[in-house]
Amino acid sequence: MHRRANRTYYVSDEMNWVEIVWTMMIAASLMLGVVHLFVWQKQRSQYAHLLFFALAVSAAIYLILELDTPYSGLITLSDAPLRLALQHLGR
Repeated sequence: MHRRANRTYYVSDEMNWVEIVWTMMIAASLMLGVVHLFVWQKQRSQYAHLLFFALAVSAAIYLILELDTPYSGLITLSDAPLRLALQHLGR
């Protein structure tokens, strides 16, 4: 939230569905990773649980980094709707 000249501006009022889904995927990856870490601590001879934990945490980190740069990277979003809206506002 920013205040200027008796006006309040909100940086982000709402999230779009892509950000919500990505956040849910990050949370699910971290939760599965933590569950498998706890299982691995009880069964130290089962290295598959440790491997799954490492993969789940690395997937969550990858998703966080991809969400930070939506117009570049492996998974990209189209900027056509933004350009169309800006053209419409510019009339």
